[in-house]
Amino acid sequence: MEWSIHPSIRTALPEGLGFVASIIIWRSCTKSYKQHMLMNIEQTRLIEKNNSLQTLAVQDPLTGLLNRIRFVDLVRAQLHKQNNKEASILIIDIDFFKHVNDQFGHPAGDQVLKDLSAMLMRYFPPPSLSARLGGEEFIIFLPNTHIKQARQLAEMLRENIATFPFSYKHHTIHITASFGIAQATHSFQHSYSKADQALYIAKQNGRNRVVVIST
Repeated sequence: MEWSIHPSIRTALPEGLGFVASIIIWRSCTKSYKQHMLMNIEQTRLIEKNNSLQTLAVQDPLTGLLNRIRFVDLVRAQLHKQNNKEASILIIDIDFFKHVNDQFGHPAGDQVLKDLSAMLMRYFPPPSLSARLGGEEFIIFLPNTHIKQARQLAEMLRENIATFPFSYKHHTIHITASFGIAQATHSFQHSYSKADQALYIAKQNGRNRVVVIST
């Protein structure tokens, strides 16, 4: 027995299949597009996370200065290239910084550290290197700078720190700082130790002063 198909069905069938096929293709394309977008978003997040980790590896997160590890690596590389040219290392310590935190709070102390770091970057632009050693202590590497010149720069900075009105909200905060300076030799550790020794002498002799030790 032969079945016959009504003409209207014959004409409607391809159109119906085309519509269904279009829906399937549209859904497939939409799904693919969403997956592509999600992959792009995830890739962007990974790139941002990687950049953030790279930044943390070289920068102090609070002040934006170099961190200690990166600073030491860069200075050692510079000293290796110096070929006995004059250079200086300068260590700065804020005097009685605990009093700032105790009197005004730690957020105020953090703001002072940020503002002082900005001051250091203005005073010692590249090729100088500035870093936060930790807490309220900072270190500067001055290439092609004799310790006499480094002392003059330190005295100017010390005076400006002592007179600068650091502020947090409605508070005005006054601080002073002590400085230790030493000539940068081929050995960073030796130079650092000498500058740290000079800083210790500055603190023992009343603070708010600059002390130089010749290596």
